[in-house]
Order: sequence, then C-alpha cells, then structure tokens
Amino acid sequence: MRPNIYGNHSLKHGKKRSIQDLKRSC
Repeated sequence: MRPNIYGNHSLKHGKKRSIQDLKRSC
C-alpha cells in the first residue's frame, strides 16, 4: 500500500511532494 501511494503521489505532484506526503502519512 505504501509504495502504491508513493507512486501515485509522485505522478500527481512529483517526487518532492510525494516524499512530504510519505512523511505525513507515517
């Protein structure tokens, strides 16, 4: 589930935003 969300966010917002989202999700 985590890798999926990361890939989705990275495609929608980019890598920088995906990383921030991952930290917030954690």
